[in-house]
Amino acid sequence: MKRVRAWSCGLILIAMACVTSPGVSPAEVLVVNHVSLARYEIALVEVERTAQPASEYGTPSISEVFEDGQKRYVFEDALFRATWYAAPKDFSFLLANKSDHSIRVIWDRGVFVDDSGASHRMMHSGVRYLQRDSPQPPSVIVRDGLLNDGVLPTDCVFWKPGHYGGWEQKEIFGPTRTETPSSHLEFVEVFEADARANIGRRYKVLLPIEDGGSTHEYVFVFEVKGVEFQHSPPLPE
Repeated sequence: MKRVRAWSCGLILIAMACVTSPGVSPAEVLVVNHVSLARYEIALVEVERTAQPASEYGTPSISEVFEDGQKRYVFEDALFRATWYAAPKDFSFLLANKSDHSIRVIWDRGVFVDDSGASHRMMHSGVRYLQRDSPQPPSVIVRDGLLNDGVLPTDCVFWKPGHYGGWEQKEIFGPTRTETPSSHLEFVEVFEADARANIGRRYKVLLPIEDGGSTHEYVFVFEVKGVEFQHSPPLPE
């Protein structure tokens, strides 16, 4: 019993010292890291087609759908339907062949255009990082078939040297995440301002589709429409 009381007294004295130490405020004793996330809404706003698809494949349409709680954008004409979900890391899509014969995506003629108008070589999800600069075989979509894929600029993939290095993929744009100590919450305002600066920026994906020996260029135009923030734990009022 004496040992128990001795330990209890010691703990009480330590606790009192932490609370009553002169010149130290609770905010300085306890520093909490706030994780902030930026979630962007990236809309498909336009699709440009060459003259031949416009005459052969009818009037195109763009619509919105919700799948798994996320907004997606659907382009459709008489040849295929493409359901897009664009994110800072890659632009993914599900392409459905509506024709009665096979069509192909000619990857080596595809281009990703950034918000400055600069064109970049493009890779898709089926390509190994090591082979990102090698020729990419076309993807064949049989009649009534589906292609689930995604695209990004090849220069977003790089090798990080060092003992803990390896292949890494950077985001197409950002920021998307930051971690801020509670003693410097002014950095959260900078993070939010940098994220909002993306609103209005446009990105393009040129997707060449081969049909019956002819290749048609479809240019999908995306625009950053807005951004929402999540902070954990919540920021103080």
